[in-house]
Amino acid sequence: NSSGSQHLYNTNIQETKIINNLLYESENKFFTNGIKNNYNILIKNLNSDGKNSTKYKDKLQAELSALNPKSILDRGYAIATAESGKIIHSPKELKSGALFNVQLSRGIMAARKEKNTEMEKKK
Repeated sequence: NSSGSQHLYNTNIQETKIINNLLYESENKFFTNGIKNNYNILIKNLNSDGKNSTKYKDKLQAELSALNPKSILDRGYAIATAESGKIIHSPKELKSGALFNVQLSRGIMAARKEKNTEMEKKK
């Protein structure tokens, strides 16, 4: 089944939401030991769109937001930079004992390279 809504506020704020539900119900299967097997699977798909809305983003806003470095940091990734500010792509770019910075979602911390890990040495 599907449902949705579209709202127009103050003549320039548009919000659209469409929800699609796909429910699969298996056939009952009876085993020789008397156990009955049946299951239901619900797949839900939500699509939203907004123009001049603070609640929903339009497609371009959503795509740009996903690529925003701050959004990437918010998902748990970090950016390591040398003291010069250059992004570090490999531990091989720093000598042992070198200082570098790690930018996280909620701040930056200083770090010092001690050694390469086994994973890096295998590559």
